[in-house]
Amino acid sequence: MKRINEFDKEISTENNTEVIRNENEGMAMMSNEVVGNTGIDDACTKMVGKAARLRIEDFCIVIADSIKDVLGDEVSVEYRPVVKNNGVIYHAVLIRKKNENVSPTIYLDSFYMEYRKGAVIEYLVKEVISVYKKSICESNIDVSFFADFAKVSEHLAFKVVNYERNKKELIKVPIKRFEDLALVPICVVDNFMKRSGSVVINKQHLDMWEVSEEELWENVDEYAEKNFPVMVKGIEEFVSMRTGISLEEMIPTIFVVSNKSLCNGASAIFFPGVLEKIAETMHSDVLILPSSIHETIAVPSCGNIEMDSHLIDMVKEVNRTTLASEEILSDSVYFYNAQEKTIVNIESLVSRKKS
Repeated sequence: MKRINEFDKEISTENNTEVIRNENEGMAMMSNEVVGNTGIDDACTKMVGKAARLRIEDFCIVIADSIKDVLGDEVSVEYRPVVKNNGVIYHAVLIRKKNENVSPTIYLDSFYMEYRKGAVIEYLVKEVISVYKKSICESNIDVSFFADFAKVSEHLAFKVVNYERNKKELIKVPIKRFEDLALVPICVVDNFMKRSGSVVINKQHLDMWEVSEEELWENVDEYAEKNFPVMVKGIEEFVSMRTGISLEEMIPTIFVVSNKSLCNGASAIFFPGVLEKIAETMHSDVLILPSSIHETIAVPSCGNIEMDSHLIDMVKEVNRTTLASEEILSDSVYFYNAQEKTIVNIESLVSRKKS
């Protein structure tokens, strides 16, 4: 189990506390619950005979308290629920050294599963501390650029999420709407723990910068593809790249559309010219299947909207049976009209045809 992939980083700026995401993560909104101190032996004693009844929240508090006891006054330790994409709640502990503006956010959910299977608290505390020590930054991160929109603008991009599933978290974000999706502006931070991370732009940031939503999105549109270079590959090449299994070009007219980091790559279909080039290659209109928040799949239209719409059932089935809840983008299928250069939800075309 790769513990090193189970953390994010939080940084503090002068006016805001932000979360820098690692390259495999989606959006996070933080709570402010702070835990106190107990010893690791006391914590273990309290839990004797209670494993079957211990809730994950109580488990996380015990872990946080025990970490504080082991590491002492040199660090502050917090337990926080983390709301990720689509409202999925993870449970995390933040460990920060004094006078540092960055701290690991270590997810405890898999540790809790080990606990329910019989692992003892003391062992799990040592495991979490091991993850923490592997993820410590050698120095503070310079976030002074974040106060200057002229500097921030060069790092702007956007990701795509399902609007209804994230409506509550998106209230304070200057999003763009497209059908059942929301385009979410982000600031990309590179070379962070050798990962590409991002900060979601909210309306408070616009107030701080004295920038309008229109100006923000003008810059997002200008820099998004520069920060997230598009990647379009035939599905056989994509599968080979990810798994090493060769499909020998059995299905060359199906394309996977993402970015080179393969993180939040569903946004790539909105980059100028991407779908136009795919349609030219296919010599047809294009159906876009939202396979996850990280990529979409482009297939040629068969020329019959009602037959094309049957792919909706396949998308729904994949979402129900294959994807992690936080990676689901949509149950819809989108239709790109090559002649008109427009994208619409295919269900609206079916309804229009029936009316």
